[in-house]
Amino acid sequence: MTDAIIAEKLDELIRVTREAALGDRYLDAEGVAALLSYSYTYTRDNVVHQADFPRPLRMGDGHPRWLKSDVLKWAKGRAARRA
Repeated sequence: MTDAIIAEKLDELIRVTREAALGDRYLDAEGVAALLSYSYTYTRDNVVHQADFPRPLRMGDGHPRWLKSDVLKWAKGRAARRA
């Protein structure tokens, strides 16, 4: 395996583990990026700051989290407006 493939597999493992730890209900910015098929950087710098994007919840660690259902609803709404 190449280093790029190993890194990709590790990133996927980290994402899956993080989703499992959060019960697949709450997403951090990396989880939102994966769900929307955007890069983490683009999501962190642009997507989560859009006026119509769901407001984050602050968990015990202080990091923002978004309800997966809210993010999916937002994405479906944007897709419907583009159609």
